[in-house]
Parts: sequence; C-alpha cells; structure tokens
Amino acid sequence: RCEPARCANGAANPRVGVDTAHCATAGVTGVACIPRCAPGFAPPAGGVSSGHAFTLLCDPDAMTFMEDSGLTCAPHFCSAGATHPSLHVDYAACDAAATGAACAPACARGYRKTRGSAFTLVCAADGRYVDSSGTVCAAGTC
Repeated sequence: RCEPARCANGAANPRVGVDTAHCATAGVTGVACIPRCAPGFAPPAGGVSSGHAFTLLCDPDAMTFMEDSGLTCAPHFCSAGATHPSLHVDYAACDAAATGAACAPACARGYRKTRGSAFTLVCAADGRYVDSSGTVCAAGTC
C-alpha cells in the first residue's frame, strides 16, 4: 500500500517574506497549501495576499516541497518609531529601515549605552516596531 509523502521539513526553496510553515505541519503530497505573508511583510501595492494556493508535491527523501504559489511579499518600512521606546535611546538608524534589517539603537546625546545589542526589525503595517534590543542608556559622566 502506498502512502503520500510527507512535507514535514517545509519548503526546499523558502522565499523571504512568504510563510508556508503551516503547510508543512499537516502537509502531504496532494494537499493544497495557501501561503501567506510573514509578519512584517505584505503584498506589494495592488497585490493580493490570498488566492495563491498550490498543491504540495513532497520529496519523500528530504520531506520538503517546492513553493510555487507566485505570492510575493514586500517588507514593511519602520517609519513610525518603536511601539514602546526606551528612555534616552536614539532610534534614528531603525526608523529608516525595513523588516528584516538589523537595527542597533544608539543612545541620545549625553548618554552612554550600558547594555543592549542589535535586533532584527519586524515592522507593522503602521510603521511601528518593537525594540527587542534591551538597550539601556545611562547619563554620561563629565
């Protein structure tokens, strides 16, 4: 008896901004998959985020599938600042970037960084993002 191949390892050709993780969860050859734009991404102007279903054809050895939906997803820009900005942190470098970019916030003039690191931006449709850097700025000494 033959069983359909499973696609548990996801897309063999993942594309930036296109989310097909849910296809792999219960995916087997012959099942329809409807991809969606990942958080921080949206279809380009005039594009649609649905109606791009494709039928899974799973590789039985690698347990992967080829994503051929034609869906394109463009990154949102982070133009509206951090959702909950930290005190004395300068987000200028982040505010000019888009989802997927690395952001390393600096401290405002007269302050020094006591902790924090770069983080990968995920911008919402309204241009806001969450600062996950853990940056803390303390008053500088003279």
